[in-house]
Amino acid sequence: MDVAYFGDDPNWTDDQLWAFVSGFDVVFSTEPPDLTLRTARNWTRGYRKRLVEKLAWRENAVGSLVVRRDPNEPIEVRVIACRRSL
Repeated sequence: MDVAYFGDDPNWTDDQLWAFVSGFDVVFSTEPPDLTLRTARNWTRGYRKRLVEKLAWRENAVGSLVVRRDPNEPIEVRVIACRRSL
């Protein structure tokens, strides 16, 4: 879920997050949030967590893959679909 083009946490309230996702049926995110493992992007986990815990969306892992990062170790990435609860 890319809520900030330049990577800085916009510090959205629940209302602002709801306004962002309200136009979507599905919002995708990855775990880990950044495929290069930059910890500066870990804040995006909180937005996905709030979608599920506070805004009543459901999350399901819809796939996984291994990203090669030569010369670094490969990482497994889960693709997560968040959908509105019915």
